[in-house]
Amino acid sequence: MKTMKILVPTDFSEQATFALDFSAELAHLFKAQIHLIHIVEYAPGSTADITGINPVEHFDSRYLMQLLDGAKGRMEEISAKARYSNIEMTYDVSVGNAFTGITNTITEMEVDLIVMGSKGSSGLAALFIGSNTEKVVRNAACPVVTIKNHTSVHDIKEILFATDLEDYAEKAIHQLKVLQEKLGAHLHLLKINTIKDTAVDAAFLHRLKLLANQCGLTNYSVHVIYDKVEELGIKDFATQNDIDMIALVTHGRSGFLQLLSASVAEDLVNHASKPVWTYLLND
Repeated sequence: MKTMKILVPTDFSEQATFALDFSAELAHLFKAQIHLIHIVEYAPGSTADITGINPVEHFDSRYLMQLLDGAKGRMEEISAKARYSNIEMTYDVSVGNAFTGITNTITEMEVDLIVMGSKGSSGLAALFIGSNTEKVVRNAACPVVTIKNHTSVHDIKEILFATDLEDYAEKAIHQLKVLQEKLGAHLHLLKINTIKDTAVDAAFLHRLKLLANQCGLTNYSVHVIYDKVEELGIKDFATQNDIDMIALVTHGRSGFLQLLSASVAEDLVNHASKPVWTYLLND
């Protein structure tokens, strides 16, 4: 059986540490390998680089080597921490575009899951963990878990999968089911209905039950709720039902994350305080 591989990009931020700790717990559950990567995005003339050090005014290869050596030292310190001692962990430090480097690593290492920290929606253009998180969510060829706060996998007991009930939902649920069963979590299948019509609600509930049956789900429930705005409906349901992780399907066909309407998944990745699991389906 193929060993599961988890990719964890880091900028050494607090959120990246949350992502690594979450990944370490997953690695114990799945007997998985973790590959930690840091990519130095050196941009001369900018006010700060992703290490937090002010760059020199002009490109300096010696300065770049200092950045690389410093990053390698920090990676060695992280991998040597006692809480990661029983995990198979490798790491790599390189120079280049973060998104390109992450994407190439996914392909080269046949990564099964990516776990990334996210600082949220403010100042994304200047952050490694931020704009690149969104890009990875839009394009990754494997599931992505986005982490904002310290989260233990053992605390994830309620997972919400919001769906538009298109044919591809079954494929996504089969991916999510692997994680759900390993965590022993309850899975909520949710359809947001933007039309107040009980007949429509009943039809959606029937389709959700059929979907659950097709996927062989156990420990689940189905829900249809009304809301004018899909994102708000999902977030309200998550709050009212003490959801520990939100799961969504994304699409690559338009360059935007699409769930029930454009950018819903992206907005949730930016604003949800709980972990968000996303799965890309290419047409």
